[in-house]
Amino acid sequence: MPVAGVGGFLLTLGVILIAVIGLPIGKWFLLGAVILGVGVVGLLRLGRKLKPRTEVEEAQLNIERTLAPRR
Repeated sequence: MPVAGVGGFLLTLGVILIAVIGLPIGKWFLLGAVILGVGVVGLLRLGRKLKPRTEVEEAQLNIERTLAPRR
């Protein structure tokens, strides 16, 4: 059952809320997932800050994307 837009967002929040309230371990799972997600985002942002792409690398990536066969 595909649900998109605001309805899908509200459905997702409802399912998460039900899981957190209904399952005692759900609270810890949600907390761990949020902490892990924030950590991954932090590492990705730090990596981008420490080694930004040069204009030449960006151009090469764009060329590779346009020349790559579509699947």
